[in-house]
Amino acid sequence: QSIQQLEALEAKTRGNLNNHLGLPLTLLELNPGHAAAVVEIGLNHPGELKVLAAIARPRVGVITNVAAAHLEGLGSLQGVARAKAEIAESIDPEGALVLPADSPVLEEAVSRFTGKRVTFGLEKNADVYPVDVETRGLAGIQVTLSGGTKIQTRLLGQHSLLNLMAAIAAAQFLGVIPSAAAGHLATVSAPAGRLRPLMHGGVILIDDSYNANPSSMSAALEVLGDAGTEGSRWAILGDMLELGKGAVALHDQGGRDAAFLTGLITVGPLAAELGRGAVLAGLESKRVRAASDGREAANLLFPDLNPGDVVLIKASRGVHLEEAVQTLVEKLGDGS
Repeated sequence: QSIQQLEALEAKTRGNLNNHLGLPLTLLELNPGHAAAVVEIGLNHPGELKVLAAIARPRVGVITNVAAAHLEGLGSLQGVARAKAEIAESIDPEGALVLPADSPVLEEAVSRFTGKRVTFGLEKNADVYPVDVETRGLAGIQVTLSGGTKIQTRLLGQHSLLNLMAAIAAAQFLGVIPSAAAGHLATVSAPAGRLRPLMHGGVILIDDSYNANPSSMSAALEVLGDAGTEGSRWAILGDMLELGKGAVALHDQGGRDAAFLTGLITVGPLAAELGRGAVLAGLESKRVRAASDGREAANLLFPDLNPGDVVLIKASRGVHLEEAVQTLVEKLGDGS
């Protein structure tokens, strides 16, 4: 079927409508003409996913990862795993739980689930895994599956590769073979703010301004490091919120991961720890500057930019670094 025909048959979460208001709104849009719905369920405290999953009643429940996010409300990685495992309580008896293969903390959390499990990962111990991965810089990734099917995606980063494996695992359980899915997966592009490359005035902006946690920050910096450009690598990084008591140490570690940069501009008090961590790991202190908001950060960086440079913009949603993206787009000019 054509992409247009498929879109007429399926429904999905729009934007960030993934909470106690957004999920019901998404489900209320369903009608008898829909063949499938893919809904995102968000959480930041225990018990939230249990309630929302009971509303959605999924046939397939996908847990993409367990990472240091929302620790302020969930307390620890174990708390994150237990909260995400709540989805298993509402999965259809004839359905399946799709989960990463290499997460002992998650395995413990879902130990009482007796239904069908399908695992995904990057190694052979997973039910779905790639036998070959070719990273193409900012052009995306090509993977080869065990059956020989090649799948290309414009999405960036190892976490996107894992998400791709999770999607294939869910699709296979539902009877969609990878070769049938490959053409559609190749059309997927990142939405605004989700590790999306933009070309303006010869400069590549990697817009990852929608949200951030330590795991996604590390992944985004890895993408920037592998960008394959001859120009300079810059970043505007802001606070990672809701990390609880370990926030300072987690920002320090994120900064150490950013020490390879040509220069760094931080936005927010916690992001200042990113800057300190980068300096301690070898980045010259004069190459780290602080700004009060995204617009000021963009104005500080713009005079240093040249064609061929790459800029990563990333922070938690509350920092509003989409303002930095918008300002740089305005200053750099057209998309050529």
